[in-house]
Amino acid sequence: MKNPAPPEAELDFSLFFRYNRRDRTLFDMKFKFPYKIYNADYLIRRAGYGRWEDKEHGVISYTRKLGASNYPRFHVHLQNFEKYFEVGLHLDQKQPSYLKEKAHSGEYEGPVVEDEARRITAVIAEIYDEGK
Repeated sequence: MKNPAPPEAELDFSLFFRYNRRDRTLFDMKFKFPYKIYNADYLIRRAGYGRWEDKEHGVISYTRKLGASNYPRFHVHLQNFEKYFEVGLHLDQKQPSYLKEKAHSGEYEGPVVEDEARRITAVIAEIYDEGK
């Protein structure tokens, strides 16, 4: 179910850098896109991300590996609203070190994450332009 859009929502392709607290120490970079023809799952997969399901917690997210191994990788969470969807992005540098540990070595801001946000934005903008 989609959440209602907040009244101040901007519905454009400009990067929307907002650092949202996920726990006591970690932040995701967030940016958003208006709904047009395609759904968020389709668009993020076209940007090179594979669907990843955390079966233990029932959470769906998306990852894009930077090499042959699982790490480092970009990790995306999607959140749907009434008129737009939001992408939460960070870079996982390595797997959690301890069993059942959620914390890992990740980047939540900086030039590498910002460049990936711009790349995702460009891919989605191109798809939207094709659909005109």
